[in-house]
Amino acid sequence: MNKGFSLVEVLIGIVLSFFVLDLCLSVFTYTKTDLKDYSSQDLISSFQIHQILNLSTEIDVFEDEISFRYLNEIRTLYFVNDKVTIKPGTLIFFIKVDRCLFFVEDEKIYIKLFRNTQESVFLIGLL
Repeated sequence: MNKGFSLVEVLIGIVLSFFVLDLCLSVFTYTKTDLKDYSSQDLISSFQIHQILNLSTEIDVFEDEISFRYLNEIRTLYFVNDKVTIKPGTLIFFIKVDRCLFFVEDEKIYIKLFRNTQESVFLIGLL
């Protein structure tokens, strides 16, 4: 009996190794690009906040938070632990934010987000 591997076994091993390597590389590149780009998530979040504020009353805008009455309950949109969220509750809208600023200009409510070296401004409501 011959000891060792036949050519077929070696070729099957090589093909399987390249398949697993390709699978691992594609997963790593997908997660790497997914974590860096927040533009689509930011647009969806600003649209959701815009809808909530359009249905709200008693809107008060401060530099660090927005207070409003939504569904007969006073809620606050604010920045905490690198996220922009609404309290009471656990609605998280913007993630991985270094700092945010709310401001009013021409009866429109804006949010300015700071991430790394970039800053973005989104329209989130009307007064």
